[in-house]
Amino acid sequence: MSRPLFTVPRRVGLRLAGVFVLLVLLALPTEAGAAPRYDHGIDLSVGFAYGATDYDVFIFLNPVPGNESEFDFGLVALRYHHRFSDIWGIEASLSYTDELISRVRDAYFVDVSARWTIFESDRAEVYGVFGPGILFYNRPLGSPVAFDQTSLPTQLEQSDETPSAHVGVGALFALSERTYLRTDARYRRLLDIFGPIDEQNFDVSVGVGLRF
Repeated sequence: MSRPLFTVPRRVGLRLAGVFVLLVLLALPTEAGAAPRYDHGIDLSVGFAYGATDYDVFIFLNPVPGNESEFDFGLVALRYHHRFSDIWGIEASLSYTDELISRVRDAYFVDVSARWTIFESDRAEVYGVFGPGILFYNRPLGSPVAFDQTSLPTQLEQSDETPSAHVGVGALFALSERTYLRTDARYRRLLDIFGPIDEQNFDVSVGVGLRF
């Protein structure tokens, strides 16, 4: 049986569903009037994360194979941006993937970005982002072992984190006065990594959002 492409813990899924319902309710039409400028946006995206390791890492009895590269791990991202001029703004992003490579679980990326509007029209905006971040993740410390001829499954995990730096590009396409479609691609450099993750990460996503 093949491994599911994308799984999200129940409590995370319920919270994200609640955020999505709130976006839909806020996006319902209001009384007609002059169209204001919306400097804030919040959006929910799904996509894929890429993780790789280019060397053998041994943790206790479990080797991590070299040159492991996969691009099939589901990603969920909640992002907020604020524009304080026609060109510049800031953005905060929380991304989650259940598996970055085969031995790294529950990875959370927290990014804080400077946001640069490269091009803008009535219906679309192209932007770039760059800034610092941090990765939180769990990594296994061992594997099932045997004591006194009795197999006792012991899969220990340790939480860890590492600072990161990222750069990315994306685009917003207006669906209505207040709602939009968002596409995003982001590259990260992990600055102080320990364990079976390479020093770089890449993800792509698409989602919907609300201006306010």
